Amino acid sequence: MHDLAGRWMGRIEGTNTGHFLLEMEQKEGTLTGQARLNDAAFGVSSFDVTGEATDERLTLHLAPREVMPGIQITPTTVRGEVQNDGSIRGDWQAQQGTAGIFVAEREQKVQERLNSFDPQAAAATAVAYEKTTRIPSCVVDYDILRRLYRDLSEGAAEALRIALATPGNMQDEKVLRLAHAITILAHGENGEQVLTIDSAVLVQETLPRPLQSVRLELGLNYKIVLKGADAPNRAFVLLDLSKPKLFDLANPAGAPTPNNSTISVYGTGSIWVSGVYQRLLSTVEQGKTRVRLLHSAHVYDALLFTLGLPFVLTFAAVVSHRIAVAFSFGPEVYHVAAFIFILAVALMFFRVAFSFARWLLPYVEFAPQKQPMERRIRAFLAVVTLGVLGSLGAWAILRALSAG
Repeated sequence: MHDLAGRWMGRIEGTNTGHFLLEMEQKEGTLTGQARLNDAAFGVSSFDVTGEATDERLTLHLAPREVMPGIQITPTTVRGEVQNDGSIRGDWQAQQGTAGIFVAEREQKVQERLNSFDPQAAAATAVAYEKTTRIPSCVVDYDILRRLYRDLSEGAAEALRIALATPGNMQDEKVLRLAHAITILAHGENGEQVLTIDSAVLVQETLPRPLQSVRLELGLNYKIVLKGADAPNRAFVLLDLSKPKLFDLANPAGAPTPNNSTISVYGTGSIWVSGVYQRLLSTVEQGKTRVRLLHSAHVYDALLFTLGLPFVLTFAAVVSHRIAVAFSFGPEVYHVAAFIFILAVALMFFRVAFSFARWLLPYVEFAPQKQPMERRIRAFLAVVTLGVLGSLGAWAILRALSAG
């Protein structure tokens, strides 16, 4: 029986195409682990993996754990066979009917092949690869910023080696080394701006406060040093730390929270692009939070129809009835007018409460700790707000039932 424990990298083809990272543990013939897939059409998804191995064959069952907003993925079965070269090849099929083939290799072997990169062979074809995704909701601290800087620096070292070995390169090594420096661009909410290649601003924690955005980039200095030339291998991480307005009535109710946080990697080799992309994404996910759904598209509509409308209709009916009785309204039209007015006010209150919850728990937040005390307090306030709304709704419904 083959030892399948460890990290594997590979690609899928068929009804879907993309690259994946698989990490498995093996106890006798039982396999467990996690997988992350970057689908060319549907973005990044993660899975819990269970399975079994017998001789050269293995069967894996992938249960979706996290997918991009609006995307539906069903459990998937993977069947493969270990090849003579140590790779795994086989087929996959999802319950929703999608299917295809896959190939996977140990991450160490992929890295060894990257280190033995032959630039002369690569120069024969002009191929470019790119991976871009929206960063998941997360809390970012200085430690994560330093790790992102380190991930980009490791990618820059590989990109520099490739550039130095490229046939026809006329640039001095010192110039190329400076061109592959990582730039740090930070904007503060009060108009401050920092642009530097000195990582000391991350070590000494001297970025502007409060922060509005941070962009770590491999490629910007290349363009500056080489007078406008684009780096053949480049990447950036943009962290949009802006908050939605406290009472945002301008943003359409069905729209997601505006946020430009992005990871983007572009290069001439798929291995380099996939490696840098996976390292950056893994680092960001260390601070991942559970507020993604709150900032998704149409979540307000869903809450309005399931919670808001039953509450505001019942509340408006009960209150307008009480007012009519208390002030002895005559014609029924006054009763109806009071109902419509209270209904409009209640709907506006629900909309404001939703905007307030998004402001309390922003999509991407910069904080000294991954789960700062301020965020815990805000989460508590958000829960209290929702609890009050739920209690008022239940009270209004019970009053209406008892009055009937």
